[in-house]
Amino acid sequence: MSLCKKEEADDSPRAKFTRSSQKQTALESTETEDQGERVCFICDMTAPIKDMRLTMTLPLHEKLQQCAIHLLDEKLLAKLSTGDVVSQDCRYHPSCFNCYLQQRTSLAKVTECW
Repeated sequence: MSLCKKEEADDSPRAKFTRSSQKQTALESTETEDQGERVCFICDMTAPIKDMRLTMTLPLHEKLQQCAIHLLDEKLLAKLSTGDVVSQDCRYHPSCFNCYLQQRTSLAKVTECW
C-alpha cells in the first residue's frame, strides 16, 4: 500500500457547494476592488470608478497633449511626460475631458480675435 493516497474527485453536493462558494467569493473580491475610487488625472479629484472612464486609445493621449501644450498646462504636461495614458491605466471624468477640450477651443477663438 502506498503512503500517498490519490485524491478522488468528490462530486457530492457538499463538495460542489464548496467549490461554487469559493468561485463566488473570488468574483466578489474582484468586484469590490473594481468599485474603489480612483483619481481623475485631469482634475486630481477622487471618484468611484463607475463614474470615470479608462483611457483606451493613443489618440486620446495625443489630443490631451496638444491641448496641454496649447494651454501651457505644465501640470498636465508633466503627467503626460511620464508615459502614455493608456499604459498608465489613467482614468478621467468625461466632464473634465470635455471641459479641457473646450478650454482650448475657447482660447483659440479669443486669440483669433486679436
